[in-house]
Amino acid sequence: MEEIGRRVPANEWPLWEAWQYIEPFGWQATDIQMAKLAGRIMRVWLGDKAPNPSDLLTPERDWREFDPQLQEELETERLIRNMKSVMRGGPPGGQ
Repeated sequence: MEEIGRRVPANEWPLWEAWQYIEPFGWQATDIQMAKLAGRIMRVWLGDKAPNPSDLLTPERDWREFDPQLQEELETERLIRNMKSVMRGGPPGGQ
């Protein structure tokens, strides 16, 4: 988080916090797209017995498993990736 504090002006921080909740980015966006694709493929083969795409999503990590310092580093990396994605215009196709 310290690195983000150096890179993002304080007056822009609320905007970045709000932006990350508008739409998932990074691995979460990829996970959603893959769950939708897998759900469609499974419906072809299993019909009504196919699981709901939301059941195919990767479960959220339990951050309590990690050391607090590691958790902060991972969160910092995630936020930086999200910001870089936003600066490049976000995921292709607005997905």
